[in-house]
Amino acid sequence: MSIAAFLIVLVGVGSFWWLLSRNSQRRAEEEPRGRSLNHSEGTGFWPRSLSKVRTFTSKPTGNTNVVRHKEKPYWKRRGWKKQGRNLTGYYRTRYGTFKGRIEAYRSNDPEVFIYNPPKQLNNHDHSNCFFSRGGGKFKVHFKQKVDKPSIAIQSVEKILRESFQQS
Repeated sequence: MSIAAFLIVLVGVGSFWWLLSRNSQRRAEEEPRGRSLNHSEGTGFWPRSLSKVRTFTSKPTGNTNVVRHKEKPYWKRRGWKKQGRNLTGYYRTRYGTFKGRIEAYRSNDPEVFIYNPPKQLNNHDHSNCFFSRGGGKFKVHFKQKVDKPSIAIQSVEKILRESFQQS
């Protein structure tokens, strides 16, 4: 090997190590509390310039807008099922689940029912809003008009939760 070739290799290796040491010093100044876990800033051995090249190729191309899906209504998330013009399901609280039904749920005046409500409900301020229809079925009367089944379910669940907390 000639002396010229040896010097060229030596200069190349020296430049590489100089680049690594320079990169380490810069990183130490920017992040005095430890290494960053963000691999786009350099992974330790590779200098930032090479790390950016590696991560740049893995980025998605084209339109990267986030598409948000419509959120399911509360009654669907809680497992209520459609049966014709009615919804059936359970009012769920940490204190128990209670069977319920909402008739004509798409109309402007749906009828809300609960089956076999707990005895703790008798101590609640809104206990007089529950009217017996016989057979353990109680109709729920709302002071204000409730036109969405999700709001009706949440309201009944809130009353049930409060009745247990008061007793």
